[in-house]
Amino acid sequence: MISELNPSWFLLLSLVGLVILFVFGYLKNQSYQLSRNIAALYQLNKTVKQDTLNFIDQAWHYLNATGFVGYRVELNWYGSKQTRDYGILTEIFDTETVSDDEIELCFYFYSKTPLKGEKRYFSNLLKRAFIQLVEQNIQTKINQVLSTQAGLQRTQVFQQHDLKNLIQFIALLNTQVNTSQTPQQVERLMHSLKLSLPSVKQRAERLLQKSSMQTDIMPTNQAHLANLLDTLVKPLFIPYQIHGDATVAYSENQLSESLYNVIANFRDHNPSQNTLIIEIKPDNEYVKIRFEQLTSPEKQAQLEQNATRLFEPFWTNSESGMGLGLYIARKTLKQLGGDIAFIPQNQTIGFEVSLPNTTKSTTNAI
Repeated sequence: MISELNPSWFLLLSLVGLVILFVFGYLKNQSYQLSRNIAALYQLNKTVKQDTLNFIDQAWHYLNATGFVGYRVELNWYGSKQTRDYGILTEIFDTETVSDDEIELCFYFYSKTPLKGEKRYFSNLLKRAFIQLVEQNIQTKINQVLSTQAGLQRTQVFQQHDLKNLIQFIALLNTQVNTSQTPQQVERLMHSLKLSLPSVKQRAERLLQKSSMQTDIMPTNQAHLANLLDTLVKPLFIPYQIHGDATVAYSENQLSESLYNVIANFRDHNPSQNTLIIEIKPDNEYVKIRFEQLTSPEKQAQLEQNATRLFEPFWTNSESGMGLGLYIARKTLKQLGGDIAFIPQNQTIGFEVSLPNTTKSTTNAI
């Protein structure tokens, strides 16, 4: 005898089946949304050309879609520090830190309540994809800088090779001059020189051209800043005034390279007849050199908007610039124990260089 199915069991099984279908549909929809958001992050990264800061600014829309109500980024970007906030900041957050070379980023991901279960799982997957893209972008940036440095090193190797050949040629020439006694030997020597000297001249001119910036100012124990700055600004044909003076005990080559890059930045990015004001103010701890020049309101707003990026290598708002001048200036100044900061003021481009005061300074004005 077959017993009839209890209606209550049938209802229970139906409810269980509906719950399973609902959970399955929910998870499938969440997975689909996650895959779409991850794909969108990759597309966004491609659109901004792997630019880390632009990617961070525009990624919030996709992070917000998976449970986060806000996030904060604390930047140390090539020496420039800044905090950026997105959405709502609560007391519940997770942190992630990405750092390499001269870049350090600390992320805070905020939520209204502690994320649990599948919410936490899907949010963590998207967060992990976001962090991986940031790490990839930073590594690409660092590789770009390293490859440029490698190129410069290769150039130096070629210069050293040319210099070695010139030294060997001079040594050989000296030997031949000392051993040439008969008219026939002198004639052969002159004929050989006529054939070889044009090539040697070309190599010498190439070496002089490449190394002129390095050899114009030889290293000394002390650098008189007013005279040094006057020497650096004058060839750039910029109207300028220098106030104050100080004596610092640094390699003049390194110091002149960093200060030249700061001054050249005004010539390249703010071409005008406005006077460049340079003030040298020493105290017991630091010698501070402030550079100021009037600019347009549009240029000032643009600089303030991109203040974090001014010292980033290969970032520039000039079609002809390489974006290396200020980066090299800061890197060289840090090697000397100093630094440089962008000082935004009303319609003025301003930078302040700080150097440890290693000698007693003077206050003579030019």
